[in-house]
Amino acid sequence: MVIHMKAILLSALLLLNACASNEALSGQITIASNLEGDWELYVVDVEKGTASRFTENRAYDSGAVWSPDGQSVVYTTEFLAGEIREVRRPTEDGALIAIVEEITSDRELLITTADGSRVWLTDNATPDQDPAWSPDGDQIAFVCETTGDIEIHVMDADGSNVRQLTESPNEDWHPSWSPDGEEIVFASVRTGDWEIHVMDADGSNVRQLTSSEGVDWTPEWSPDGSQIAFAGKPGDSWEVFVMDVDGSSVRQLTTATGNNFEPTWSPDGRHLAFATDRLGQLEVFVMRADGTEQKRIAWSGIPSDWTDFD
Repeated sequence: MVIHMKAILLSALLLLNACASNEALSGQITIASNLEGDWELYVVDVEKGTASRFTENRAYDSGAVWSPDGQSVVYTTEFLAGEIREVRRPTEDGALIAIVEEITSDRELLITTADGSRVWLTDNATPDQDPAWSPDGDQIAFVCETTGDIEIHVMDADGSNVRQLTESPNEDWHPSWSPDGEEIVFASVRTGDWEIHVMDADGSNVRQLTSSEGVDWTPEWSPDGSQIAFAGKPGDSWEVFVMDVDGSSVRQLTTATGNNFEPTWSPDGRHLAFATDRLGQLEVFVMRADGTEQKRIAWSGIPSDWTDFD
């Protein structure tokens, strides 16, 4: 149930990384939306509420994360069978060559740079998604189904040197790096319930952080390394929570009618952006890190109906 819901949500809207934010709620947030028909990435001006289209792939683009230097964005894209794609791939000497090819339906990871260039990071028979850039920009953690299980992997930022980090008979999702790059927090059903876990960056020393009766999902490490935000479903609706990095001091930040999920920290740690259907359709809101001053900034235009996911 949760995995199906996650695939829908990430393809449907979800807010990605806040590029900048301050007390006046200026700066930008990147979202996925079908505003013009295709699911593409848009950059939203937080203060003005205007959006500009960032990708034009004729595909389903979602799950974008900006590189630490702000020059590239990695995201999940899903082309349809029979589409012709032109991308640039790295050669052994580091150069980029253009490739034009017909593809089958697949979900892969793609990097788009500030100048509009696209570099394909993954290209295999199984879906690759949920990317997370390491703080130094050298590595990308992501989710891949390679052996029948959904596991967390990591690769160099050019798509090389892929390594599997988790090995669970169930599913591991949504990696998020600690600011020092030493640990990765993620969601897993390895214990029978969806809980938040953390591991060392090499995949060792896995520890469970939450033990709730509901579902805990999409953890995001705060920029100062002191807190982890996540979405939880303790009852009939999703809410945004924060906790200390050892799993203690869990606080619920949202209480509005409807579902609130996919929290994302601003770079200064003072605000959280999140998706919500509280007004009847999927929208993006921003709030202070303590849950106050919740403000709508963007919407996707998709009616909200969560009955299929209960």
